[in-house]
Amino acid sequence: MKKIFCLILCFLLLTSCAKPIEKRKNYNNKLKGIWISCYELSFKNKSKQHFTKRIDKMLLEIKQNGFNTIFVHIRSHSDSFYKSKIFPISAFVTNKQGEKIDFDPLEIILYFAKIYSLKVHAWINPFRVLIGNNIKPLSPKNPAYKLIKENDRRVRKTADGYFYNPSYKWVRNLILSGIEEVLKNYEIEGIHFDDYFYPTTDKNFDFIEYKNSKSSLSLDNWRRENINKLVKSVYKLTHKYGKIFGISPHCSFYYNYYLQYADIEKWCNQNGFIDYIAPQIYYGFYEKEVTPKKQPLAFKKCLDYWNKRVKTKPVYIGLSLYRCEEKGEFKKDNKIIAKQALLSIKKADGFIVFSYSYMNRNKNQIKNLVKLKPTD
Repeated sequence: MKKIFCLILCFLLLTSCAKPIEKRKNYNNKLKGIWISCYELSFKNKSKQHFTKRIDKMLLEIKQNGFNTIFVHIRSHSDSFYKSKIFPISAFVTNKQGEKIDFDPLEIILYFAKIYSLKVHAWINPFRVLIGNNIKPLSPKNPAYKLIKENDRRVRKTADGYFYNPSYKWVRNLILSGIEEVLKNYEIEGIHFDDYFYPTTDKNFDFIEYKNSKSSLSLDNWRRENINKLVKSVYKLTHKYGKIFGISPHCSFYYNYYLQYADIEKWCNQNGFIDYIAPQIYYGFYEKEVTPKKQPLAFKKCLDYWNKRVKTKPVYIGLSLYRCEEKGEFKKDNKIIAKQALLSIKKADGFIVFSYSYMNRNKNQIKNLVKLKPTD
């Protein structure tokens, strides 16, 4: 009997290891998501009543248009869209960063998400502090404020603004502390990063830290390892709380690896980094651009390229609703988002649309998206 039991156990272990994550085959189980960015949560200096009414309307529209998941900004600029002891309340919610408010934005979002049966992923930009050179908008309560004032290298200035320096363990721990605060206090599905990692390729950004580290790695690989450490730590932390962690990178492997120092292929095909990947394939079907490593960016070819390289993780495709206001293929074809969503459902595990504010501005695209049927 013992021998039979052992054989059965071995069989179950082998079969579970062979396919660690099963691809979603049922249409109704496919993820149909939409991003809600900090700009779409901009209700400066408004009352709790106003915020509540607006969120109710927003999430009802999202549900009525067939979406089942929202990816909502909870930290975009070293700030918070919830009650935090670490980061000041976002200037997108108040008149200025760090002002007191008498309500919790994320709590209200989660309340209506539950009413409309929408899953909520908490979206974070881990390193971005401030766009531009003027630090006046920063609250003195912001963890980055004092560092900038003291010219501390844990925050670095680039051509685009101020960013936390990923090479510091202190920075990575700060990001983890903020994430744990959310995981402890809110009923969310998980944590979500988009495509902001190393803010520059400039060697001066962290060359002193690299030199002091005495690493045997090249500067580029050392930077990738700094990002790997954060990603691995976030994965471990989210799983500690029974949640999931995913990333939505640029659709170009070249761009991610060489310009952002994000080793996407490693995260997708090794355990312990992410639970899903959501490449932003923000291109049309007839895009001619090809990356330096010969990756095609035309939508269908790019999707197939991702499927070949991601073996064990669910793949959700980021779709560019915002591009429907541009000249060319997106503007000419009012079914392009529906066509791309259909391919994302058939060939991958679902899609995420960028973003909420473009939903009502592109009603024909959304109408055609809603018309998608399980049999399509």
